Amino acid sequence: MEQNLLIDELQPEMVQASIGKRLLNFIFDFIGIMMVLFLLVIFLIIVYPEAMEGDENGETFMDGIGFNIGVYFFFILYYCLFEYFTGGRTLGKLITGTRAVMEDGSKMGFVTSLKRNAIRIIPFEVLSYFGSPCYPWHDKWTKTYVIDIKKSNVFISSN
Repeated sequence: MEQNLLIDELQPEMVQASIGKRLLNFIFDFIGIMMVLFLLVIFLIIVYPEAMEGDENGETFMDGIGFNIGVYFFFILYYCLFEYFTGGRTLGKLITGTRAVMEDGSKMGFVTSLKRNAIRIIPFEVLSYFGSPCYPWHDKWTKTYVIDIKKSNVFISSN
């Protein structure tokens, strides 16, 4: 009987993060992304001041579609690299005590993180957050969860 209790304690229990924590994750990550982008633009202006000179229409490099695509690419890269190198955490997740994991509680791989974060740019994806429990498309389609670390008993190895 006692042996069964020990086995039950070893079973991973994942408690999904609340919609409030997910919203805070988004806010903190958005602030982090904007700060890094701001610093990159300042660096570009210092190194290449001609970038801010307008063309014959008065448009700078930030006015074109290329810049917008670059921002989307940076957005995906921020989330993907942050999650990959921190074991499923971003700036927001570090602050709120949450982590993105696979459905079985294991660590996400780079490709899964890349897919998960590319899905975020789908129009109206943000509407998929609403529901109880919160299970947006980028989690559902990649079979991942964002868990509350303190309420869960999942061990994520550093490998």
